[in-house]
Amino acid sequence: MKLSVGQVNMPLLPLLVASVLLGVACRREASEANVYNEMLRASRERAMFVGNEFAVDEAHAMLDRAEREGSRYGKVMAYLSLSSLAAQSGDHDDLRRYMEVARASLDVADPPYLQGYAYYVEGTVDFSTTLSINALLCYDKALRYFRPLGDSLMVASCFVNKCNCYMVNKNLEGSSACLDSAKAWCPVSYGHTTRFYEAMLQSYLGQPQQAMQTYADIVAAARADSASFAFPSRASARFWALLYSNYIFSALASDSIALAEGILQEMRLLASAYGRGFDSTCCHLMEAWIVASKGDLDAALGICNDLYDNYKGFHQVAIRRQVVDLMEQCYTEKGDYRKALEFNRIKASIAPGRMADVRLLEEIVDRQQGYEHHIRSLEIRTSHTRIALILMLSLLVITVGAFLLYRKDRRLKERQARVRELENERLLLRQQSEIDSAKMEQAARREQMASFAGQVRRIASEMPKNVRSRLLQGISRMEEQQEQDAWGEFEEGFSRQYAGFLEHLAQHYPSLSPIEVKICMLIRVGLSNREVADTLHLADNTVRTYRTRIRKKLALDGGNEDLNLFLSSIVVE
Repeated sequence: MKLSVGQVNMPLLPLLVASVLLGVACRREASEANVYNEMLRASRERAMFVGNEFAVDEAHAMLDRAEREGSRYGKVMAYLSLSSLAAQSGDHDDLRRYMEVARASLDVADPPYLQGYAYYVEGTVDFSTTLSINALLCYDKALRYFRPLGDSLMVASCFVNKCNCYMVNKNLEGSSACLDSAKAWCPVSYGHTTRFYEAMLQSYLGQPQQAMQTYADIVAAARADSASFAFPSRASARFWALLYSNYIFSALASDSIALAEGILQEMRLLASAYGRGFDSTCCHLMEAWIVASKGDLDAALGICNDLYDNYKGFHQVAIRRQVVDLMEQCYTEKGDYRKALEFNRIKASIAPGRMADVRLLEEIVDRQQGYEHHIRSLEIRTSHTRIALILMLSLLVITVGAFLLYRKDRRLKERQARVRELENERLLLRQQSEIDSAKMEQAARREQMASFAGQVRRIASEMPKNVRSRLLQGISRMEEQQEQDAWGEFEEGFSRQYAGFLEHLAQHYPSLSPIEVKICMLIRVGLSNREVADTLHLADNTVRTYRTRIRKKLALDGGNEDLNLFLSSIVVE
């Protein structure tokens, strides 16, 4: 029996189509496997070191290739890697976006490593944004996949990250146990990373000298084995930047500023060699810490302000948090607690997700309470100082006012005393003038009377004796009357000028005789003993005798000056 061509071709067509589709599927599966294996190697490398801009560029390049070749595994791996890098850089928007895409693309039937890596990245994301307890659970789930695979690198990486979680929560026993597990699993190429976390744990335990020695051993080992994968390279530059930074912190904690400056010089050499992969901003940040340790707080704040305003690198959140922490400490040491409180609040707002960390939360709350206490104390002291200044100023104003009033009153009294003195001087001048005038008139009258009496006596010498006697008696009576009239005029003027003087003497010293009262009057107007004698037609000795009697009656012990002063002091209102 023969078959026609059509009869033969019809059954073979589906078989041919199936063969073609099977070939295409095999080629796609091979391509999927190639992309997945490359992604696997890249993810393992990124698990060893802290990410940087180069790691982000490589992850995007792998994502582009996975999309070109239609590799779902590659896309999941690339999105997980990008999510992990976003968590390290603090870019929470990209982190959530990449993680959502990766979770949506992941399938329960995917390879175990991919499942474990998804939990590993989710743990990194949880540690960066939410609670470190969730991160511990994710790392435990990742270990369930990595341990059966015998993947020592990823198992060690999970234990190292768990160690970091325990350190943040101050569970140093758990942290130490995880670090021991990491050392037991880690390959040689991962040894530097475990030693790095060992040094960090020593710092947490308050052992800066041991931590400093551990960092020094890591650097020495890397220099001795330059072919090691962990030696500074473009991929690991960021890891070494963090290692040197922590090395400097340990040196500063041990008061080894000179050693810290030497480490900073090495950091600068690496930064110049590896460019943006190393991120020279860490050098500026460490320089600020060293300058602050030397006590030059203003210079440290200048560096920090520049970094805070201008840094836009991969680890922006971590750098800004360090910058804010240093600025807070500088302002605290300067005593500017308001600025310190401000930057303490900024530190709490830089990465809100990390606020779940017990250590950071306690530190921020304690410092905020301390700053608020200092600010209240400063405000109270300022208020007390202000009150004291107001009281002192008020007292000063009162004192100055009282002094001005006292000086004004003293000037007024001095002016009044001067006026009285001038009035007394004018009065004395007027009195002296009146006395002089009276003396002149009296002298003129005496001359006239003497001339008249002389003429009468010459005429009387030629007259009979009885007529001459009566004429001379008349002349004597006339001279006496003239003296009485002159004294009466003087006494009248004296009474006007020194009202009450005579009455005071008569009332208080009635034992004074009329002649003694007259002598007192003449002394009061300022006549000397000789002038008093001439005025009263007495001898000088007679006047002195009268003065002695007057002093005794007035109860004065001194000499003439005391008598003059006493009589001058008698002022009757």
